[in-house]
Amino acid sequence: TFVALSHLERDVVKAVKLREALRRSEPESLSLEGWEQVKAPLRDDPKARSAFETWRRLQAQTPPPDDPGYLDHFDETRAAFRQLVKVAEVALGPEAEKLRTALAARLAEAKLEEDSLVWKRAWDHHWGRTLCEAWGIPC
Repeated sequence: TFVALSHLERDVVKAVKLREALRRSEPESLSLEGWEQVKAPLRDDPKARSAFETWRRLQAQTPPPDDPGYLDHFDETRAAFRQLVKVAEVALGPEAEKLRTALAARLAEAKLEEDSLVWKRAWDHHWGRTLCEAWGIPC
């Protein structure tokens, strides 16, 4: 079948208009504000603040999902969040063990097989959220 570019032109124009409308309707890029509500002593740690700012900047610069670099950017963003979580965990010290035990119990209640891929993904997700809640980091 022969398809001329003129046949597709209307659809391309519609797609471009739709993408522009979606871009305008999205909330403004994520703010780097919010660090003030983080509890001390983590709030005063320059390493933690730097990790937070890196993570938030990457979130704000996320390309559209159809962009060729989207998955690489997604991986960078997750790595930046893991770095923030690592700094928050170290700063929490011995208190982190209580949170670890509670989270392990929650995952056991959900009947997730320990060290399975689902368990590891759930652990990473909930551990990061738990530490953010403990320190007051806006997620």
